Amino acid sequence: MQGLAHLDEEAPVGEPWDVRIDRDWRAIEYAPESFRKDRDFMLKLCKVSGYAFEFADEELQEDWKLVLQAARHSFGDALKWAPKELHRNRDLMLGCVEVSQEVMKLVSNKAYNDEEAKIKSTAGVFFCYRRGGKDGVPFPKGACNPTTGFQCESCLRFLDDPENCPLPQDRSFIKKALDKNWKVLKYADKEIVLVAVKSGGFAIMFASEELQADREVALEAARQTWQVFQQLSRKLRADKEIADAAVRQDWHVIKLFAKELKANVDLARIAVKQSWQSFQFLPKELRGNRSLAKEAVQQDWRAYEHMAKELKEDKELAMIAVTQSGQALQLVAEFLKADLDVAGVAIRQDWSALKYAAPNIKTDEAIVLGAVETNGFAIKHAAEDLKCREPLVAAAMAQQWPSLDVAVNPLFHEQDGLNFEFWKSFSLQSGIKGKLKPSVAIGV
Repeated sequence: MQGLAHLDEEAPVGEPWDVRIDRDWRAIEYAPESFRKDRDFMLKLCKVSGYAFEFADEELQEDWKLVLQAARHSFGDALKWAPKELHRNRDLMLGCVEVSQEVMKLVSNKAYNDEEAKIKSTAGVFFCYRRGGKDGVPFPKGACNPTTGFQCESCLRFLDDPENCPLPQDRSFIKKALDKNWKVLKYADKEIVLVAVKSGGFAIMFASEELQADREVALEAARQTWQVFQQLSRKLRADKEIADAAVRQDWHVIKLFAKELKANVDLARIAVKQSWQSFQFLPKELRGNRSLAKEAVQQDWRAYEHMAKELKEDKELAMIAVTQSGQALQLVAEFLKADLDVAGVAIRQDWSALKYAAPNIKTDEAIVLGAVETNGFAIKHAAEDLKCREPLVAAAMAQQWPSLDVAVNPLFHEQDGLNFEFWKSFSLQSGIKGKLKPSVAIGV
């Protein structure tokens, strides 16, 4: 409060303290004790700023309603000036967590039974983990712990007064607090966090660091929401069961796998069955796996591009691809571009695939004729000697007469080797006279 030391000196002479405080609430630090003991005055002042609670009389600081008012107007910070005994007041604390979950930082999580042994709850039941009582006599049923399920008499008595339970271990309080502010999950126990992540996997992001690193919690979160996978530690992202739970929801999670899981065939197969696109993100050794490659290319021929080089020499895989799109012919091994089966299927599927075929295919008159009968411009990709064949040129021009531009010198009859009468008759039959050069369409 440096800077306010001379607040009273700067005030006009004789100015009442209530006026000073109305002008600047921080003046309460220097005000007469009567103001700091006045409950109504402090209640009103704490509505202006909850930080004024720091200067309230000690007796007033024990008033939980005043504490709550101050907490609501200080982002929960005013709770740090309240007596720790008030932390047991459930109504006060529920009101505080509604303002900010951070008030839970101020609350002790330690608990002791009436024999002063430190105790801890498991699913709401307290155990001290001792083998004997304070008198040194061993417990008749063994250690007091959740494994045996045995509770000593002192631990059994602990919850006779429910307020004895530390708030972070009071499951009933935490459940009510979550209704007020879900960020309180950070202070919840494992059982409550598990319930939360079953409702939505992203809840794990608001659990304590200890529970975020818990395998069981992480697995349940991944089963609900695959996106949380990227928030997990590297150790958990290397857990196959957790990865399996995530990838079954969405194949994109394979990009986030730890290095040791990226080459796992089982996980890769789950991803590829969902979408062929996952195939491109697999490591090289898996892109050489024939069964994975076949699964991918059966879905979409574009997966063929991402196959290992040796698989591009597989005729069956090539046939699957070109059956879907003739454009796949450009991706197959060179010797398959010369294969009549592969190239033939590709060209029948897409006439423009002729340009990717091997020379022996481009000289096959039957294949070329099939292509130009689909689109006359296919003649552009035929072998040079076929561009002069009358049946082929006629078939091409029957589809698109401008395709004669890509035949061998079609407009120069004295040089192209074709019978002049062919050009003349075609011009007459097709009704394109006047569209050819005069040297071709003479006599028409």
